[in-house]
Amino acid sequence: MPYIKAEEVPLPPVEVGSKIRLIKVEREDKFTNPPSRYNPSSILQKMEEAGIGTKATRADIIEALYSRDYIKERRIIVTDLGFDVAGVLEEYCPSVVSEKLTRHLEEKMEQIQNNIETSESVTLEAVDQLRPMLEKLKENEKEVGEVLSNAINKARMQERIVGKCNDCGSGNLMILYSRKTRKRFIGCTNYFKGLCKTSFSLPQRGTVKPVRKNCNVCDWPIVQIRMKGK
Repeated sequence: MPYIKAEEVPLPPVEVGSKIRLIKVEREDKFTNPPSRYNPSSILQKMEEAGIGTKATRADIIEALYSRDYIKERRIIVTDLGFDVAGVLEEYCPSVVSEKLTRHLEEKMEQIQNNIETSESVTLEAVDQLRPMLEKLKENEKEVGEVLSNAINKARMQERIVGKCNDCGSGNLMILYSRKTRKRFIGCTNYFKGLCKTSFSLPQRGTVKPVRKNCNVCDWPIVQIRMKGK
């Protein structure tokens, strides 16, 4: 206990030399299933339980996480950028990402609405709490800036990867820009190593977004082109 539960089953009387009929032998491997991923609905409920945000702001908070590419998918997956940003904040100012601080400030905001506290006193208290965190960020702004800059560049590179190259099998198809013509196209990353010359042309207008799945007919990765009004 508490990691295992065993049931004892009494055996019938047996003696040395007794013959017992074998019915069957079974071998089972069982593993603990991971918890289900959050979705927008369940994370709203979690935020309400933790006292984060208000009914009016919780949906906006989740929308901001999606729009800034910190999370993706309906069954929420945290992106590498999201992990990197959270890691920087936890290292240099952990109080900013703590539920305790957020919940405390939310309670103070409610007290202002109920005329228990004044906005001036709450503002002064918030400034006193946030000042040391901001000062620490200022002291380490170079290191923080480098980490966030690298994280953003890495995220942008990931957004440009369309999928695996079917010709060479080891390279990635990526949205590239010609140095000579400045036109965009899809090319294999092994081209730069002299191993693959696979490339595809792209429309020069509209936004290109990898769909992250392959065509059922040709098995090449699919991209989505969005033009204004289309």
